[in-house]
Amino acid sequence: MHQRLSTWPFRVAILLTLAVFGAVAYQLVSGPPLWSEQGPAALLQILILCLIAGLFLRLAFCRPHIRGQRTGMGAIAALILTIALFDAASLWRGSDLVGERLDDFGNILAWFFTGSALVLMMRQTWLPTRARRFLHLGFALQSIGLIADLGDGGIFDAPQISMILMGDLDEILDMLFLVAYCLGLSLFLRQMLSDGLAPHVRQGPAVFAPAAPSDIIRRTVEETRWQGRRRTRYARMLLTDLLRPFLSAGFIVAGTWRNGSQTGRLAGKSVLRQLREQIAVATARPPASLYYYPFELYEDSRRRRLGAYLFRSETKGGLYRLLRKAPTTPLTDKAAFHLRCRAHGLATPALFLALDAKGQAVFPADALPGLPPADLFIKPNPGKGGRGVERWHCAGEEEVFERADGLRLTPALLLQRLRRPPFESGCVVQACVVNHPDLLDLAPRALSTVRIVTCRDEAGGFEATHAVFRMAQSASAEVDNFHAGGIAAAVDLATGALAAATDLGFDRSARWHRRHPLTDAAIEGRLLPLWPETLALACRAHAAFADRIIIGWDIAILADGPSLIEGNSSPDLDIIQRTHRGPVGDTRLGELLAAALLRRRF
Repeated sequence: MHQRLSTWPFRVAILLTLAVFGAVAYQLVSGPPLWSEQGPAALLQILILCLIAGLFLRLAFCRPHIRGQRTGMGAIAALILTIALFDAASLWRGSDLVGERLDDFGNILAWFFTGSALVLMMRQTWLPTRARRFLHLGFALQSIGLIADLGDGGIFDAPQISMILMGDLDEILDMLFLVAYCLGLSLFLRQMLSDGLAPHVRQGPAVFAPAAPSDIIRRTVEETRWQGRRRTRYARMLLTDLLRPFLSAGFIVAGTWRNGSQTGRLAGKSVLRQLREQIAVATARPPASLYYYPFELYEDSRRRRLGAYLFRSETKGGLYRLLRKAPTTPLTDKAAFHLRCRAHGLATPALFLALDAKGQAVFPADALPGLPPADLFIKPNPGKGGRGVERWHCAGEEEVFERADGLRLTPALLLQRLRRPPFESGCVVQACVVNHPDLLDLAPRALSTVRIVTCRDEAGGFEATHAVFRMAQSASAEVDNFHAGGIAAAVDLATGALAAATDLGFDRSARWHRRHPLTDAAIEGRLLPLWPETLALACRAHAAFADRIIIGWDIAILADGPSLIEGNSSPDLDIIQRTHRGPVGDTRLGELLAAALLRRRF
């Protein structure tokens, strides 16, 4: 019985789809009367509305243990049935029972409630990929149809919109978005009933054993992404999901405008083919529309591994939140991070001073000392991405500190500056360290660091899975951050050898550099000095922050050995997947993250 219920709505929706396209073909032959509110298509629209209402009623009782589902789905079904009854009464009487202006307001309310229904479904259970595609398509068509309805003289008069939309196109869109919703809802219902027929699907880790690590990660994130969200974050996620089809279209257009011609020369693919591939990629995984060019998904071999990529919206927007359960070790507080590293015997640059948001010294704790006569590197605390950092050179004879832009301050004035923006929330003052002599030709001015990602393994130890060497490519840059205009090269974990370097890859200026673009020093094939010691430091450091599952370490290789600069609890995987030219979901890191999720879940 359940199996029949799970398949017949989809079959009916397909038949209605064929009927709609048949009606559209008839419209091309017969002319406008078909699409008037009293025309033959009105009956077809009533049938689709009734089917959608029935689907929502069935969904309301499919998972009764889910909070709020029965009430929410039932209310939506009642609203849709009311609309269908009004349409049926108007068709029977041969006149429009609702005025044009009220009809427009009704369409606005229907659009709002439809969006709310989509959010309700996405929040409470995992949504199958095909169902998600149909529902997003339906919402996009409904939004375009709403604009057309509002522009025909109801709420505002915009004759040019009606002309552009060819008059009757808004009524065709009404039919098409209803059919898209039918298809999506029926697929959603079939998935829920299938889970109901086999309740063991969600009861233990064994069910995920045959699945790929990236599938485990993605499914778990989808199931929990709406849980425990604050109202502002919830509203932002709601808006993003509802506008995703339009955002994807924008990313596709912008990316093709910037990179289409260059990629056409490199990959031998026309712009039209690139557009077609981007649409397919965005349909399969909507976040991927932004990464078609940065991750070089125009290469067929990489596009076939699309499911293994972990995108920023999935990691920072869900995965890391699930893995982070009230940690006690400090990573974002730079002063506390330094003190913990020192307590565990981990090398870090010397810390001279740390101020809190009130301008009081938290290190040293006894008094506010003067600044030492040394080159200083000052960072906001907390801070990330290299934003707000300053480097000051000490001219010892003159007892002044000088910044790269020529600003000169005495020690007393520099101390006063530390209490003003961008350091009003606190800061740390550290020694300005210099790279190993073998790396100076890759570091024009800023300190170059290695980003090493470590993750807890199945035995409770800590394992390095990926490494990237970051470099500034401008003589005026203060930091080497990838998102601040720097370049990065993948590092072979076994040997410490560098691959070719690249930037983020979003702009038409994106290149792969075998030699440094500023100094012309060789990058590809270069061996990093003190590499075994650097890897060992990353793993020892993770042991000192053992309550964390994954950490991205920024480590500087100095003349006297590697030194910890920072630890990141939510490491960016874009830099890994871009520089390593492949996804991380099917690598050792994906396996460890999936295993950690299963341990947390079960």
